[in-house]
Amino acid sequence: MSEHDFRDLPVLERLGESVSTAAQQADAAGMRRGRRRPGRSGSRRLARRLPPRVLALASLLVLSAGAASAAATLLVLRGSVIPAPRATPPEQTPAPGTARLTGFTVADPRSGSTRWTMRLATSRTGLLCSTAGQLVGGEFGLVGLDGRFRRLSGEAADACSIVRTNASSLVGARVFDAGRPGDVRTVVSGVAGDRLRAVTVAAGGRTRRVAVHTGGTFLAVFAGLPEDLGLDVRLRFADGHAERHPFGIAPLVLPDPDGGRAWRIQNGMVGGDTRTCVTLRAARQRRDAPSSPAACGRLGDGRRQRGVFFAIRRLTPGTKPSFASPFGGWWRSTPPRLLVWGAAGMDVASITVRGPRGARRTGTFFRPNGAFAHMFGPDVRPGEVTVTVRFRDGRTLVRDSSTGIVPTPGLRRGGP
Repeated sequence: MSEHDFRDLPVLERLGESVSTAAQQADAAGMRRGRRRPGRSGSRRLARRLPPRVLALASLLVLSAGAASAAATLLVLRGSVIPAPRATPPEQTPAPGTARLTGFTVADPRSGSTRWTMRLATSRTGLLCSTAGQLVGGEFGLVGLDGRFRRLSGEAADACSIVRTNASSLVGARVFDAGRPGDVRTVVSGVAGDRLRAVTVAAGGRTRRVAVHTGGTFLAVFAGLPEDLGLDVRLRFADGHAERHPFGIAPLVLPDPDGGRAWRIQNGMVGGDTRTCVTLRAARQRRDAPSSPAACGRLGDGRRQRGVFFAIRRLTPGTKPSFASPFGGWWRSTPPRLLVWGAAGMDVASITVRGPRGARRTGTFFRPNGAFAHMFGPDVRPGEVTVTVRFRDGRTLVRDSSTGIVPTPGLRRGGP
C-alpha cells in the first residue's frame, strides 16, 4: 500500500455494484439453461445489491511489523452471519474453536449506540489474530447500515501476526463506512502484551488516554476518517520504551485547520512545458471533490531544480480558473481558506510559514518533488502570513505575497 492509499470508498462501492450485476447476469443465464449457477448458498453467499446497502466495510489500513492482512472487503451482505472473505490464506484464517472475546467494551461516539469490543483467535498456522466489532446480547458482529445486527463468522479476522514480547503484535485502524460522513467510524485497536503500560491516541488536535486491558489489548472508536483525524497512536512499555503508530498521516497529506476533510499536495508538469504546478485536492477521492487553483513556477531541469515559487491566496466558495486547465482548480462550496502552496529546488534548505497571533508553522520540505503547502482557517487574510525560505548557501528570502508564480498551462495549444 502506498503512503497515500486510504482505500477509496467510492471505488469499493462501484466494485460492489459490478459484482452484484455480474451475479444477476450469471443467475439469469443459468435459469435460461434450466439450472442454477453453482456457488455458496444461504447466509454465506455474497448477495445482490439491495437498496439501501446492507453493510459496507472498508479494509484495515495499517498494521505493525510482522502483521499481514487478508486485504479483503465485505461489500454487500444479507443473512444472519457475515462470512469470512474467500481465498484467505491459512496464516490469516482463525482455526475453528479458537475465537474468544477480550471481555471489555468501549462506547461509540454517539450516545446510546452499540458498544464496540475485540475478538482474539489463533490462526491455522499459530499466529495471533484480532478483530474489531460490536457486541449485542453476547454475540460478536456488526450493525449494518440497515440497522440489523449480524454475527461475524469465527473464521473472519482483521489481521494476524506473530506474537512479540515487549512490543506490539498487532496495531491497526479499521474504517467502517456509512451513508453520512458523521456516521463513519474509525476503530483503533491493538495487542501489545502484558508489559504494555499506557496508550494515548491523538486525533483532531486532542489527545485521549486509552485503557489497557488484559494481555495489552486496547480499543478506541472515533467518528470520521483517519486522514481527517490525523490519528497518532503512542504505546509506552514497562521498561520505558515507546512505539508510535500514525494512521492517516503522510508527508503530502494536509489536515484541514477547521476539522474538515483532509487534503493532499499534488504536483506535476505538462509534457514539453518547463512549468511545475502544485495543487491541493481532497485527500480521499470522491465525486465533485474540490481542488485549489494551481500554483506554477519554473525551477529548471528536473534533476537540478533550483529556486522557489509559492502562492499566498485566500480561496472562497466558487473559486475556479478562468480557462480549462489540466490541473483543475475548482474550490466548489468549500469554506474560505488561506493557502500557501508551491515548490522548491534542491538549493533550498528549509521553508517556514508564520501565521497571525504568533502562530508558527514550519513547512515540511519534500524530496524529490519539493512540493509544500500550508492551510489557514477562514479568519486569516493575505498580509497576515509570511514565508521564510533559507537556502543552502546561507541566503534568506522573506515574503508576505506570492513569489515566482507564472501562468498556469491551459488545455488549448500554447497554454494561456
